[in-house]
Amino acid sequence: MSRISREKRTATPSFPLVVHADRGIPPAAKARAEQVVLRVARFSRRPVLYGRVVLRVESDPAVERPAIAKATLDVNGRVVHAHAAASRIYDAIDVLDERLRRELEELEDRSSVRGGFRLPQP
Repeated sequence: MSRISREKRTATPSFPLVVHADRGIPPAAKARAEQVVLRVARFSRRPVLYGRVVLRVESDPAVERPAIAKATLDVNGRVVHAHAAASRIYDAIDVLDERLRRELEELEDRSSVRGGFRLPQP
């Protein structure tokens, strides 16, 4: 892979992406969540208009999976949500990656089916 194509991938997103995080969430976790959402959004055939990520860690010691990561994408007017919980924030972000990708793939599949018949791919 050439250096130019790598630089393109890490460029500023073409849509506004907001990352909300609780106090105590490390900046590296925020950056990781942003990278995950930007990478997953590239797989969409439709334009992504807006993205939002929320990172939280519950302070209650009784909670089994206190680290929570949520993402919302507005994909050309259709909202795609993903939610993940884990024992560590980085693990929650990794699970969020898988779930957001799956939700986006399901949106693409749903939008290509009309009346029970799959439309031919362009």
